[in-house]
Amino acid sequence: MQTTIAVAIGIVVIVAVVLLNVNKKRKEQLMGEQIDRLIEAEDWQGVQRILRKQLILWGIILLLSVLYIILQLCFGVKSHFVSLVVLALAGWRFYKLARNYLIARDNERFLQEQDEQQEQES
Repeated sequence: MQTTIAVAIGIVVIVAVVLLNVNKKRKEQLMGEQIDRLIEAEDWQGVQRILRKQLILWGIILLLSVLYIILQLCFGVKSHFVSLVVLALAGWRFYKLARNYLIARDNERFLQEQDEQQEQES
């Protein structure tokens, strides 16, 4: 009886993970298309807005994973492999988003400086 319940719970968890991953991939694709449209329109404020939301989300995930590892160390948990993998992935994603955000901000400043120069020349 317990084995049947464990197998059923395992199947439910696997199905939930697959469905969440499909939904995540779809939303990432939509966000990528939206960012591409904004870049083509040179709407760097829109790009920054999207990237800022992602930075906040991944910053929270990064912070929670660090806190979780600290709690594991406090309670003497010996296995930290999964926690360190999550920390590394969240850190890498946060770094990439921060770099893209800074690029978008620099592009916006460059366009503003160009506009100001054109106005001064006119």
